[in-house]
Amino acid sequence: MTDEAEREQWYQEKIAADARALGLDDVPNVDRRGWATSTAEHEKWVADCMTDRGVPTTWNGPARGGIQYDTPPESQKQAVALVEWTCSAMYPIDPTLLQDWTDAQLRLVYDYWEQYEIPCLEARGFTVDTSTRPSKESFVAKFHTQERHRWWPVQDTLVGLDDARYADVIEACPEFPADAVLYGYDG
Repeated sequence: MTDEAEREQWYQEKIAADARALGLDDVPNVDRRGWATSTAEHEKWVADCMTDRGVPTTWNGPARGGIQYDTPPESQKQAVALVEWTCSAMYPIDPTLLQDWTDAQLRLVYDYWEQYEIPCLEARGFTVDTSTRPSKESFVAKFHTQERHRWWPVQDTLVGLDDARYADVIEACPEFPADAVLYGYDG
């Protein structure tokens, strides 16, 4: 998805699908404020936007991700859903970053884990189980299939850590290569 018309079509389809999923029948026109260049950036912008619109919202940070807000009373659920939809529509993630990884990207992720991520985790005292690690070619060939290998060294290794420790480890040992490397993304 490289051309602006494709991105815009994706955006229009996405916000329409999101409105349906939230049960919103009548949504306003929203001016997109640009493309978020990461999930973390999108979540932070949405949390700030929702808070600015009267729905106190917390962003969980880059390590855990996601946003949180109190469950509204039944009488306010549609209004809160509209605020969330509006903020998400204003600050969407660039669809280029949401496409399935290519074989080249999968090889890059595999190499990154093997050459950087695993040694980084081990240097911090973690034992990374590589006994089920597939070959690179098997990892790539099966990634988008039902037979996909479930080997995911970061998540498998860091299960059970509290949020603060998890965030520290992910900051020191990012799970994936930088978006500029993985996606060739320059904004």
